[in-house]
Amino acid sequence: MEQQHDERIPTSGETSQYLAIHKRALSRAKRRGDRMPASRRAASASSYALGSISDRPGSRPRRAPSGPLFSFLPTGASVAQKTAAERKLIEEALHTSEARLQMVISHAPIALFAMDQHGIITLSEGQGLQRLGLQPGQVVGTSVFDLYGSIPQALEQIRRALAGEDLKEVVHIGKLAFETQFTPLHDTEGQLIGVIGVATDVTERTAMDEALRYQALYDALTGLPNRTLLCGHIEQAFKSATSPQHGPALLMLDINRFREINDTFGQQQGDLLLQQVGTRFRETQDASDTLATVARLGGDEFAVLLPLGDEESARQAADVLQAVLEEPFSIEGLCIQVEVSIGAALAPRHGSDAPTLLRRADVAMYTAKQAHEKYALYDVVHDQYNPQRLALICDLRQAIVSRTLTLHYQPKADLTTGKVLCVEALLRWHHPTRGFVPPDQFIPLAEQSGLIASLSHMVLETAIQQCRLWIDSGFKLEVAVNLSMRNLLDTKLPDTIADLLARYGVPGRLLCVEVTESAMMTNVERTHDVLMRLFEQGVRISIDDFGTGYSSLAYLKRLPIDELKIDRCFVQYMTSIRSDSSIVRSTVLMAHRLGVRVVAEGVENQETWDLLASMGCDIAQGYYLSRALPAPELEDWLNTTFQAVRSSEQAAAIT
Repeated sequence: MEQQHDERIPTSGETSQYLAIHKRALSRAKRRGDRMPASRRAASASSYALGSISDRPGSRPRRAPSGPLFSFLPTGASVAQKTAAERKLIEEALHTSEARLQMVISHAPIALFAMDQHGIITLSEGQGLQRLGLQPGQVVGTSVFDLYGSIPQALEQIRRALAGEDLKEVVHIGKLAFETQFTPLHDTEGQLIGVIGVATDVTERTAMDEALRYQALYDALTGLPNRTLLCGHIEQAFKSATSPQHGPALLMLDINRFREINDTFGQQQGDLLLQQVGTRFRETQDASDTLATVARLGGDEFAVLLPLGDEESARQAADVLQAVLEEPFSIEGLCIQVEVSIGAALAPRHGSDAPTLLRRADVAMYTAKQAHEKYALYDVVHDQYNPQRLALICDLRQAIVSRTLTLHYQPKADLTTGKVLCVEALLRWHHPTRGFVPPDQFIPLAEQSGLIASLSHMVLETAIQQCRLWIDSGFKLEVAVNLSMRNLLDTKLPDTIADLLARYGVPGRLLCVEVTESAMMTNVERTHDVLMRLFEQGVRISIDDFGTGYSSLAYLKRLPIDELKIDRCFVQYMTSIRSDSSIVRSTVLMAHRLGVRVVAEGVENQETWDLLASMGCDIAQGYYLSRALPAPELEDWLNTTFQAVRSSEQAAAIT
């Protein structure tokens, strides 16, 4: 009966296995042949090399392995055996192995190639060649130096491999990227006789990595570098300084009365204004020899780096930036005049590292704003003895003690069923004389003044206590609380949370802690320990504002993460900006493969809701559901207004 071969197309992972099996078969044949008399070994080797091995009389002769794949294998691997029966078994094993090997090579989704010691291609197989527009065997006999002469990166790696180096590199050929393993081959005397390589197409993976890197280093709204990239440029400017007495200058600016513009025209129009401001700054940078980096730090704050600056050049740069904004902007057909307050800090006079320079430029900007000046240079007096800052710290301390800060809760709903699953606790401070103080003003103040521990304890206790009240009322809502960088460095935090959960009888699974990427990466080991201890208590862990920081995916994989929250800057315009939609889709895919649920922030309309649902996103949060509400109002909303979002008509009633 004719032998039936397995016709299944092998995977790329099986290729190495089959190659190893074939190699072992040849090795066993060689060892047996070495035990023969010299004359018999020679005869058998000649017979094998000439392809004259045959089966029993009358059968069809079988040609010995030949062709490019075996051009640099030792010919001493003879199939001569002590007995005819044993010899026949070896021949059949080698024939089957070669047939399977050839099938693997021709169907594997890779590009398998080999070259001799001079760089002449001796093997070119695999379906992966089709991505390069090549057919198997098409380039055999061609020099790699001719084939890839226009790709310096590929030539460099080929030269290293031909020098005997075993390496694995990503090679870019046009718009394609191939992860290529180069393995030198040596004869029995250790002399290089060729190189074998396996190339896998990683174009999609490389593109995703590049997209994630872009998210981490650039502002999604304006396309300008973000704080992370700016800090890297500042540190590089310090290293490039020609002398210790000279260094970079940093200007920080924000738009005056931007909150008024937002309240008047709406947040979407405010974002469009920020984009226009960013465009003007970028054009100014392109036309300037002194503005090295223009970055958006968040909100209406921008920064400009001068690689080498003094008081005069900093002032001149401020004048240029002011002049760029003199021409009015257009919002909804109206002309809007924009003015900015600019603060500057000089290195090394005002700081010798990026964080210090950033902080002191911010102090200078605040000084200019308070004095209603267009520009101010950093002055240590304003940094240490700002009476308003000291007064606000004192008021914040009193507000924590008296529990006059309040929590509002913003609902998050399942995108499939519309059911509210959880809420995020958001801190609010209504100052008796200043009015509403935004969290982005008093929370950094709490961190700088050492009040963050007592503030976080108050928030955690209030949220957990409210969770208990909801449980007693029939609502089993998961409550999410934001943690700061300093909270993650507090090794007592897990014990504090455990005590509060026990005191109010709340299961750990009903508490979720949200941490930003940047806070998580501040002290990797300590953060890992704190989060692991929380995870062991059943507390859920969410990565907030995902995509705006610069975290290592390898590190994220180590953490017991339950949830990723996609930042609103990607969600808000995803129905009209294709790149935002692609980023959201890729994040959802990646998170689900890691077994993590995905929350989309900033959902403001039915169209966005439907698009997220079609992508398989799990949970939505935003004004489309509701703004953040005090606990009693949220209960009324849950009881009377909100059941489930299933149609545009029901959604309209909610908003």
